[in-house]
Formats: sequence, C-alpha cells, structure tokens
Amino acid sequence: MSAHRRLIPLRGTSAATLRAAEQLLATLDPAQVLWVGTGPGAGPAAVSPPSVRKLLGRAFDAVVVDLHEDVSPDLLGQVHGFIWGGGALVLRLPSEGEQPSALGRNLVVKPYGPSDVGTRFWRRLEQWLPAVSEPEVLSPQRHAPAATDEQDEVVRTLDEAWARSTPARHALLADRGRGKSSALGRAIASLGAEVRVAVASMNEAAAAEVLRFAADRAGTPARGLWRSPAELLRAAGTFDVIVVDEAAQVPVPTLQRIVRAHPDAHLAFATTARGYEGTGRGFVLRFLAWLEQQPLPVTTVRLHGPIRWSRTDRLEAQVFSLLALDAGPSEDLGRGTIEAARLDRDALASDEALLRQVFGLLVHAHYRTTPADLHRLLDAPNLEVHALLRE
Repeated sequence: MSAHRRLIPLRGTSAATLRAAEQLLATLDPAQVLWVGTGPGAGPAAVSPPSVRKLLGRAFDAVVVDLHEDVSPDLLGQVHGFIWGGGALVLRLPSEGEQPSALGRNLVVKPYGPSDVGTRFWRRLEQWLPAVSEPEVLSPQRHAPAATDEQDEVVRTLDEAWARSTPARHALLADRGRGKSSALGRAIASLGAEVRVAVASMNEAAAAEVLRFAADRAGTPARGLWRSPAELLRAAGTFDVIVVDEAAQVPVPTLQRIVRAHPDAHLAFATTARGYEGTGRGFVLRFLAWLEQQPLPVTTVRLHGPIRWSRTDRLEAQVFSLLALDAGPSEDLGRGTIEAARLDRDALASDEALLRQVFGLLVHAHYRTTPADLHRLLDAPNLEVHALLRE
C-alpha cells in the first residue's frame, strides 16, 4: 500500500502561502491537485467550498485549502477522503497568532455581530495542527491500490445477486476511501452487454469512480451509463440493474420513488454512513429503515479497511479527532443524582470527554448533524448549551 498521507500547514499571508503551496506541489500533475477557496488568491483553478460536494468519489495527490478568510469544518471533513496514500492535505493559514479575516461569518445572526462569534473551534484547530517548518516537496505517487478481501467479497455478493431473476436490494455503507464506488464499478463491469444498467448520483462527477471501473464492461461505454435521479424516475421500469452512488446526497423521498418506479430491477445504494454529510445518518435512519420494511429483503454490506491509503494512515484519525466524527453519547450513565446545568463553553471546549458526549448525543438525536454543528455548538453567539448531568 502507498505511503502515509500528510497534513501540511503553511502559515503567512495569502500571497506567501500560495507561493509556498505552488512550490510544494510543483512536481505533481496539475490534474492531480485540488485547490479549494474563493477569490484571486485561492490558487490555480480553485473550486469554491460549496462546489467540493460535487466532486465526491474523486481522488487527488493533494488537496490545498485556503483558510485565510474562514474555516469550514464540513469542508475539512469532505476533502481528507479525496487524498491518495502518499499525498497531502495542505492548509493555507494566517500567520501565528492571527485568525481568518471573516472567521465564523456564517454564525452571525441578528442582533449579534462578527465580534460576538467565539474562536474556540479555531483554537481547537490550531492545537491540532502539526508543527512543520520546512515541508518536503511532494512527489508523484503511483495509484495502484490493491483490492481488499472485503471489496472482493462485495463484488462476489453483487455478482451472485444480480445473476438471479429475483430483484435484489443492497445497501453498501463505509467510511470514505474504502472502495465502495470501485466495488460497484467492478460488479457492473462483469455484467453482460445485454443487461440494462444505470448509474445514478446527484451529478455525474460524483459517480466518476463507479464509471471508471465500469469502463471494462464489454459492449457498453461507461460514460453512457450515468443517469440523474430525475431521469431514473422518468424511465420507470427500463433498467435491470440500478446503482445509486453517494446515495445520502439524494433526498430520501426521491430514493423511495426510485424504488417504487423500478420494482423489478436489482438496486444497490452506496453511501458514507458517518462523516461530514450529516445526511448519512438520514440515509440509515429514514431511507434504509423504510427500505427494510418493503416486501423484498435488503442486504446491508459494510467495508471497513481503507483502499486508497494505508490502514495505519494517521490523517483520517486526525480529522476524525478534530471534527469529533466518531463521537457518541455516553454508554455509562452512572447511578448518581441528575442535575440540570448550563455548560460554560470555554470549559466545554477544554473537556474533550464531555464535549464528545454532548456532540455525540446531538449526532445520535438529529440525523442531519454535521461538523459545522460542532463549530456552532462552540462558537455561535445566539446559543447556550444546557445538559442533564449524572454524577
């Protein structure tokens, strides 16, 4: 497997960090570098943070994020999964002791102003950053991830199910970088040319990995397989196999209508069940729970081991720690008395165990929770945190 991925902070003015990033990435294929930011100093052909969602499923040698104006926890949760083993997440940051010029602007609500927004999440991020003085120039990497035994088993499961006449329903759940999309593409590639196949997602770019692996299918150009959810609904009953990638991005009512419109087709839905989206929980709690109540049985398959990077890679664990992506409510409620309390947010930001319990409870209770809600929990000026505490 490829070398470990790295987190590289670059500090200074916007112009200085842009120059440093360009030097750092000079030997890489420009098509293998994703620049994220806004404005003329964001980098060559930079995409805006909201547009990153459209690239889900893609992979790059490096992702460069401009944090001179603001920090988006959701964006950080998105981009780390784009990076191949041996690559790097490069963060362009203000100089030591400074903060982004419009930090927390999305948290401003009347009657509060920008000066009322807290800086606790920004301090959390700064404490999380590694100390790097002179980062090494990144070298091009070979992108040859070997299929895992888990992924091979998923492909065999789909092959066997799709060979039967009874329509099959599958849900494929995994964290990013586990090979969900490539497994779907490999299964499609093994189908005969006579099988009518559709690959759906909210946009074609999000299905790029499925289509890339499906390109080996004899007799059918992979680029002709993609359909939007709306097209699937208009083409009711015309496909034998339908794969929906990044399914958590599709509204639940639309997913339900797709199932109803294609009762005789084999259906497979793949998504990230935990992570930045928040909708992953909605997929599991709302759509998957609904699907399991339908007449046809549903097989849920999970992938655990990464395929784009090493099992011992630290970047994923670092991002999960920063964003509390794996936080959950306490399983030990104790037997002491219960006390209602208003939590001091400075103290909460310094108590990692309590913060993870509070945020984990929010994730558990509300299926659309995202890392941006951790930022809001810590810094929004119009918010107080109350809890029932048991000793």
